[in-house]
Amino acid sequence: MFNKEFDYAFVYKELRRKFFHLILGLILTLYLYFFYPKSIVVASVILILGLILSILVYFDKIHFLDTFLYYFEREEKIPGRGALTLFLGILIPFIFFEKNIALIAALAVSIVDSTATIIGIFLEKKYDKSLTASLIGGLMLFVILSSFFSIIRLELAIIGSITASIIEFYSKKKDFLDDNIFIGVGTAIITWLFKIFLL
Repeated sequence: MFNKEFDYAFVYKELRRKFFHLILGLILTLYLYFFYPKSIVVASVILILGLILSILVYFDKIHFLDTFLYYFEREEKIPGRGALTLFLGILIPFIFFEKNIALIAALAVSIVDSTATIIGIFLEKKYDKSLTASLIGGLMLFVILSSFFSIIRLELAIIGSITASIIEFYSKKKDFLDDNIFIGVGTAIITWLFKIFLL
């Protein structure tokens, strides 16, 4: 299925990680949207608790999360970094933008990054981001957003999907920030600006 340059163990772990990312992201997004604004407080508390657990793991104070981190997280300097930045990328739009803009951005974080990686592995047999995989990820986002057309305008769904695809393709990790945050915040800002000035 994969060429000889592929690390099978890494591939399977990355697929597990991305499927977990997709499911957790969708659950968090729908919870934040349908139970807004109280959900913001609950999600913020969970994020703070997650950060505390990450610090405790980092300093080797607790070990009950070791198995989970082994199966669903990359080896990072900051334990649970992927889950923490996923939470941030989804939560920030709901804090600073209106619900419908936040929904587009949060779904972008949940769907585009995960599907782009999964598609890249199976379709193009590669780990790194590709334009094709990113565009298909954006298309998947648009398909999901189409189920919300009663509350989200078509133009916003299109601009949000395109923006998320572009950010996904060009984003690179830097310090604590990664594409989860860039996609969420960037998609929210661009979609909001489009709505303010062009609609």
